[in-house]
Amino acid sequence: CHLFILIEIMYKPLGNEIMIMIGVFTSSPEPSSKTNNKCAYYFSSCSRKKKICRGTPCPEPTSTTSTHTTPRVTIPISLLTSTPSTTITTEAEDGECRDGWTEWFSEDKPIIFRQNSDTERVPQKLKQSKTGKGFCARSQMVDILCRSVGTHRPHTEQEDVTCSLEEGLLCQGRNDATGADTCWDYEVAFLCDCSRSTVETSSATTPVTPVTPPVVVIPSIPPEVQPKPMTCDEEGWSEWYNVHVPDRDGEFESLSEIRKTYSLCPDHYIAEVECQPVKGGGVESIVTCDKKGASCRNNAGQMYCQDYEIRVLCQCECQDGLGMEDFSITNDQITSSSLMTPDDKPYAARLNSDWAWTSHPVDEFSERNAKDEWLQVDLKEVKEVTGVVTQGHPYFEQFVETFAVQVSETGAVWEDIKEKEASFAKQFPGNTDQSTPVTNLFPEPVFARYVRIVPIDFHSAISLRVELKGCDSKETTTPAPGVTLPTVQTPETFPESVCINGWTSWMNTHTPRPGDWDDMDDLRSLAEKYTFCEPHQIMDTQCQVVGLGLTPEASGQVGIICNTNTGLQCNDDLQAPQHCYDFEIRFYCDCSLSTTLPAVVSTEPTSITTLPSEYCTQYDPQYKMHDDDCRKFYQ
Repeated sequence: CHLFILIEIMYKPLGNEIMIMIGVFTSSPEPSSKTNNKCAYYFSSCSRKKKICRGTPCPEPTSTTSTHTTPRVTIPISLLTSTPSTTITTEAEDGECRDGWTEWFSEDKPIIFRQNSDTERVPQKLKQSKTGKGFCARSQMVDILCRSVGTHRPHTEQEDVTCSLEEGLLCQGRNDATGADTCWDYEVAFLCDCSRSTVETSSATTPVTPVTPPVVVIPSIPPEVQPKPMTCDEEGWSEWYNVHVPDRDGEFESLSEIRKTYSLCPDHYIAEVECQPVKGGGVESIVTCDKKGASCRNNAGQMYCQDYEIRVLCQCECQDGLGMEDFSITNDQITSSSLMTPDDKPYAARLNSDWAWTSHPVDEFSERNAKDEWLQVDLKEVKEVTGVVTQGHPYFEQFVETFAVQVSETGAVWEDIKEKEASFAKQFPGNTDQSTPVTNLFPEPVFARYVRIVPIDFHSAISLRVELKGCDSKETTTPAPGVTLPTVQTPETFPESVCINGWTSWMNTHTPRPGDWDDMDDLRSLAEKYTFCEPHQIMDTQCQVVGLGLTPEASGQVGIICNTNTGLQCNDDLQAPQHCYDFEIRFYCDCSLSTTLPAVVSTEPTSITTLPSEYCTQYDPQYKMHDDDCRKFYQ
């Protein structure tokens, strides 16, 4: 049976309507019970070997060969732009896609007196999270909802805020914005339709010849202290580290500072961090011990922080060689920018081989520099790449001292490997001699088909032997003997709120430290670590200096924000020449306000859901208290 559909679309300006003419032509030899399951609907598609039928069934043909034309269908534009129904005919397998609305996500937040902007991008893919919630790839997202965190007010209530599937949510604030001009903290949710295909054409994803990547961007002034290479050769607990002596600001054992002296595994391999006083005893309540290190802030000129040491538990995975050393990567998969001699082929750049790739001579004092040279490996398919191992020339004292790495999944779009939130390519520390292998793990694993190593500094000449580290798919690592791995909670999952009338315990999620002297304890970060009542049940908020019990006003610090909507914020720029003290916060909960607020946005295109007046009005104590807080601060 063949089904032909002719669609004629006409626009009628006066009626502001779309005229759609649909003609259905069917041709079949004879009616048969075998054709009763045909997909004779106005709209049909095929996904994962399943037919998906939508709309009204086509009329059955009255003869063996017939032509049937439907009447003109008039569809208002408002219906074409309405929210799609959450009822989908077919449901994909778990792990790939699930129809329906996803949970709410918030990856960015506005910071008062800093960005004052909030940007929530549309992710390329959402993984399965909460049971019953949708998840899918970006191409399968058909709608988006945007609202404020906590208060759940729609984005349309704030001016100059955009919310679209193309750009996500964007609220562009100003550095000097105050009061109503500051962006709210937003969250977004997406509607998934698993009937949409995620397969792209091969011509768009795999070009025959990779595009030349952009020039590696590095700082004009190199870092004063080059960190040690990040490795993960052995699982288990590291030794104890202590690189900082307590001073007037406090005690700060930062992992970033420790990496300048010792080789540590990357942050994503650190499963747990332990802290202890050097002189013995337990960890004090004024000390923050997390994956950034140990932090204790001496507040208000009081020096009470002890000397601490820390160690980390490394959980290594995806550390296999990808085929340079064992020749699984063939010679034609390895290319380079140039050769010194005909013997210095790019495929000679295999770890522990008896020769090496050497580039064309480079004069470091000329306009042409080492960044014009590169060694590239084509893995033939996208793999998880976690790092690189480098060596110099086996016979000559020639090696690369620092280098950058560029990666691409398709060969069309290239990215530099960077540190988190960095604007420059990461400069990896290379070799200090010609023969010792040096392993450098990436700050985060990347998925790539093409990997390009770009020399920055070298000794005598650019010579390389390399191996790439990674795996075809992420492995499940078995803990080392005698090591009990902690249960890691997924970022999207927060503890369920538990309401107890009265004041909560004092809570603190952030300690000011060198390089990050601001202090911030907002509702989202507090909910990740502590359990307390719902935001609409919070009636009052108190903040105090950790260890001293001073209120923000009594501490002498200025511009401290302490309220239900924002939580605790201290801007270090306002405290010069001092820094922000370490503050803690607590809430007063009223469990009688237990009614769950309704959803703000409805899936019906023409209906707008408003909050009933009994929940919150300008005459309620919550509104009055928050309004007074804001006026007091901004005045």
